[in-house]
Amino acid sequence: MIKRLFIIILLIFALSVQVFAGSQQISATDASVIAQRARYYLNDPTTWGGTQKHIWSDAELLQWINDGTNDIVARTQCLEDIETVTLVANTSSYALTTTAIAIKGAIYNAGTGSSWSLERGNYKGRYMVNALGMTEAMTGPPQYWVQEENSIWIYPIPTATEATKTIDVIVILRPTVVGATDDVKVPAFYDRALTLYVVIQALYKDGQFNKAATITALYLSELDRYRADYVEPMPKVQQ
Repeated sequence: MIKRLFIIILLIFALSVQVFAGSQQISATDASVIAQRARYYLNDPTTWGGTQKHIWSDAELLQWINDGTNDIVARTQCLEDIETVTLVANTSSYALTTTAIAIKGAIYNAGTGSSWSLERGNYKGRYMVNALGMTEAMTGPPQYWVQEENSIWIYPIPTATEATKTIDVIVILRPTVVGATDDVKVPAFYDRALTLYVVIQALYKDGQFNKAATITALYLSELDRYRADYVEPMPKVQQ
C-alpha cells in the first residue's frame, strides 16, 4: 500500500506542467475528464458511464467536482468580477445581480475624477461602527461597506448629494453547478488541484484517511502555487 501511494504521488508530480498565472479564463476541461483523471489516480476504471463497475459512482465524482470548485474559488479568489451599483438617496442596501461568495472591496466614484476605496465595517442595527468602535455620522458620502447575503450595505447612508453616483463592487463569484459535459468553472491551471480534491474525497469515503491527508497537502500546495497572483490588498484610491 505504501509503495502504491508513493507511486501515485510521483505520477501526480510527473504529470504537472509549467504554467503562469495571468488570466482568469475558465478552463475548457469537461467535468467528466476531471473525473477520469481522478479515477486514474485511484486505480478505478477511467471510463465515464457505460457498464464498467466503478468503486465510486459518476454522481459522487461530479458532486465532489462541484464541491471542489467552490473550495478552490473560496480559497484562491480566482473568479472576480466588478458590479457597479448606482446610489439612491436615503438607501443603504443594494442587491447584487451577480451571485457572490464574498465581496472583496468597494470603490466609491464621487464624480469629477474623485474616488476612494471604502473600508469594511460592521453593521449593528442602523449603525456602522468603525475599527475603533466609534459610531460614524448617519448620512453623507459612503465610507464603509458590509456584505449581507447577496447585498452590499453602504454607510454613511447616501443623501441627495450622493444620489446617482456609483460604487464599483469587487466580488468573488459563486461558481455555477456543472454537469458531466460542462466545462469546469475554475481557471485551467487549477484543473490538477480540482482532480486532487476529488481524489481526497474518494479516499475519505473509502476510509483511507492517511492517504487522504497526504493528498490534501499536495492539493493545498498546488493552490499556493498560483494564489499569490490573485489575492492582493485592495488598493487605496486617492480622493
